[in-house]
Amino acid sequence: MRVALVYHCPQTTGRLDDAFAQAGADVERFHLESGDPVPGSGYDRAVILGGAMGAYDVDLHPWLEAEKEWIRDLVGSGVPVLGLCLGSQLMADALGGKALLGEQPETGVVPVTLTDAAKADPVVSKTGPLVYAQHQDTFVLPPDAVLLAYTDRYPHAFRIGSGLALQFHPDADRDLALAWGKEDWRLLAAAGIDFDEYEQGLIAADSELDRDARAIFAAWLQT
Repeated sequence: MRVALVYHCPQTTGRLDDAFAQAGADVERFHLESGDPVPGSGYDRAVILGGAMGAYDVDLHPWLEAEKEWIRDLVGSGVPVLGLCLGSQLMADALGGKALLGEQPETGVVPVTLTDAAKADPVVSKTGPLVYAQHQDTFVLPPDAVLLAYTDRYPHAFRIGSGLALQFHPDADRDLALAWGKEDWRLLAAAGIDFDEYEQGLIAADSELDRDARAIFAAWLQT
């Protein structure tokens, strides 16, 4: 299994790496924010990670257009694509929906509701009642996409063809989430959350989030 893993910022991917190893995947990593090219063809799967930029920031990051075209080609060819946070927004934008700035940040451990479609979904059904989120951008679903999960503020998951989009961050373990909280303190402040509250939420939900994230990645690699 040949997998393209696309980064938009420096980050760890321990949970994903464990899942790739267990699946025997051959992973090629592309750091687009550092000047790597958008991947080409020949991949069996692709994972598109998050980043600080918006899917609409094409003037600042012209390669975003090429990335969205690549996503469109992959899904059009039936290649499984998993988009996380920015990746979900890029998928929405690429496939006829829209990425946009939301009204208020959503950060930390938040409750999520699964739709009836999600309960039958082989991947999103592994999601527990809590997820870790760190974003303000959101998306309007593409035509024909199926909503799978949402919070009280934003949509959080959809399927469209071979594409699966997750606004939340199963890729972020506690250490990475704590680091993001320190880096993005303005986001926490805008959300009305102080760092201690943010940290305690992550500590309390750590084992549950880790279990669910690993189940999500394992299921996605098996479907």
